[in-house]
Amino acid sequence: MDADVAKARAWATIDHIESELVEISHAIHARPELCYEEYFAAHTLSSALQRHGIEVEAPAFELATAFAGRCGNAGPHVIICCEYDALPGIGHGCGHNII
Repeated sequence: MDADVAKARAWATIDHIESELVEISHAIHARPELCYEEYFAAHTLSSALQRHGIEVEAPAFELATAFAGRCGNAGPHVIICCEYDALPGIGHGCGHNII
């Protein structure tokens, strides 16, 4: 698949599930979890990927709250790295729930 076609397809998918993404962001924001304790966030995000047909490995990378989602078998490859931990006493003041 051509990179421009893949990019357009990704944007179309994001636009299609925009309300779900905002709902997920709000749910994670409402339940701040500190570093390496982000069980709700990891489960919420990985479950959403699975609902959309993406194979998820969880836990991953020897971290209980890490996961990897993979689909397809050819490039170009898109990698999204995100963190979803909160700050002690502040919560998601840094916006990790939006990533």
